Amino acid sequence: MANPRQQKQVGLFSKSLHWLLALLMIGLLALGWVMVQLDYFNPYYDSAPALHYSLGILVFFLVFIKIIWQLAKPLPEHDDRLKKYELYASKIVHFILLLFMIMMPISGYLVITAGTNDASFFGLFDLPTLFKISKPVRDAATFFHTYFPFILVGFIVVHILAALKHKLIDKMQTARDMWPK
Repeated sequence: MANPRQQKQVGLFSKSLHWLLALLMIGLLALGWVMVQLDYFNPYYDSAPALHYSLGILVFFLVFIKIIWQLAKPLPEHDDRLKKYELYASKIVHFILLLFMIMMPISGYLVITAGTNDASFFGLFDLPTLFKISKPVRDAATFFHTYFPFILVGFIVVHILAALKHKLIDKMQTARDMWPK
């Protein structure tokens, strides 16, 4: 049986999931920033957070689909031209991005459900409060969900700059290339 990591390129499903998650995460970061600027009389005061919750829940489930898919269909090997430090940096950045895509929805869920609210998914169904959390846990989740997006933006920028460097400067046409064809 052939090694799945020796495939010629990343498949359409993996690329689609990558770009869907990228757009959702960037959209959620932007929406979160806009949300905190809204005052009570703004017409989006209620709808913006509801959309933010729903998209956050969607990201959470899509990340688990991504993890399961990558376990079943691993990405191709890294390009041999990558320097050792670039390979390590790539692994660290990808791990941190994945970790944030799991932890941001979890912290958001804890913040929402710490009160009396359930987390609604586009009004189709509610994710119920699974357990009661203490005020210190809610405060930690709120702190994480409020301030860690700034760190996430930094890692997203590093990821984008590295992809652009490999594509435009190094002229790498790698098997792991996520650029649309």
